[in-house]
Amino acid sequence: MALNQPATSLQFPKWKAFFLLYLASIASQLGYLFFQSINQHFPFSDVVLSSLIVVSIVTIPCILIGLTLGTRFGLSLINMPSNTASNRYPGLRFTLVSSVLLGLFLLAMRWLLVDALSPALPEYGFRGLAGGFLASLSAAVTEEILFRFGVMTLLLWLCSKAFGRACVNQRTVFLIIVITGIGFGLAHVPSLVAQGANDFTTVFATLGGNLAVSVLYGWCYWRYGLLMAMLAHVTLDIVLHCLPVFF
Repeated sequence: MALNQPATSLQFPKWKAFFLLYLASIASQLGYLFFQSINQHFPFSDVVLSSLIVVSIVTIPCILIGLTLGTRFGLSLINMPSNTASNRYPGLRFTLVSSVLLGLFLLAMRWLLVDALSPALPEYGFRGLAGGFLASLSAAVTEEILFRFGVMTLLLWLCSKAFGRACVNQRTVFLIIVITGIGFGLAHVPSLVAQGANDFTTVFATLGGNLAVSVLYGWCYWRYGLLMAMLAHVTLDIVLHCLPVFF
């Protein structure tokens, strides 16, 4: 995989970008929680304040990291690589096609390995069409702000501070993408434990699958910007969580 550092970056005013990302994270999270409150019959008002606090604690520092440190590496909401400078939405076709294909591959692997996985692991599509879409949107916004705009950007900056700007090359960027992906996969393990689906095969498959998708998201962020990473995430999640509803 060739990693090419973006030559330029399409910049938004930082205060506008901050409020855009923060409001998007709040709206996507509360939208999914509202859906859950209706389906699981609990008062929506009971979770609003706690959700706002948690989302704010997680996203605000990551947004600030991305907006302040990301520009040092040509990273923004939309990056403009030198070979696509005339394209307003660089990487759009790659993002959509690769996300759909990887999502279909993971669906096929899930069906092939179903007998080896824990029966406590929820089936893809269990949330229904609306729930799957809202969950996909919420995860795409909040997780990309956290892991790509926050963690990955911070690791890039720490690498450049420790070893010099020249260390941010193809190999180290790919390594940082993988490290971020490992963290992304590990972040999904507690939910497996809570569901009782914490046998070795299920945990290993979950880590592997999340590492694969995280590498795609990290590549999209590095090459095309945060919005394309979000688009890759929501597209792939829709394939996983909405498509199985029809089967």
